[in-house]
Amino acid sequence: YTQMEFYWAYADYKMGMGLAKELYKYVIKKTLGTLKFKIHGFDIDFGKKWEVYDYRTIVNKYAKVDVFEASLPEMEKQLQKLGVDYDKRGFNKTRAIDNLFKYCRKNLQGPGFLINSPIEVSPLAKRDEKNPKIAQRFQVIVAGSEVGNGYSELNDPLDQEERFKEQQKLR
Repeated sequence: YTQMEFYWAYADYKMGMGLAKELYKYVIKKTLGTLKFKIHGFDIDFGKKWEVYDYRTIVNKYAKVDVFEASLPEMEKQLQKLGVDYDKRGFNKTRAIDNLFKYCRKNLQGPGFLINSPIEVSPLAKRDEKNPKIAQRFQVIVAGSEVGNGYSELNDPLDQEERFKEQQKLR
């Protein structure tokens, strides 16, 4: 397991997506000598235009649930219908949303960026100014797996305090 974390003053998640894309392409080319390869049954080409996946659209398409409108019982019923094995201890809306996406993620070839994550699953990301239900966040998706994560840093202390309180309740 290898992880890299970076901070970029005065940059937002969209600028981070551009940097992440260039970093991935550079490392893959240096490591494999090519930007094209097969992995987990997917033909991956880091040289092509990266996909942009909308969280709500993807979950709606593959799991038939609107994560912004469905209740926790509705999400749990759908997880059961889909045969998703999930931990029932401390189960809540945040975990339901995350389990639904993980079920859907395996269908995404990539390389691509998942955007517009529900704020519930992104406690450290800044809220989108136009839609406060979503986070300014991206996840790098390749061959059905999340291989990277980035976001605009939450710098509103009142919003951050409220989210920390919500996270504590979930414990």
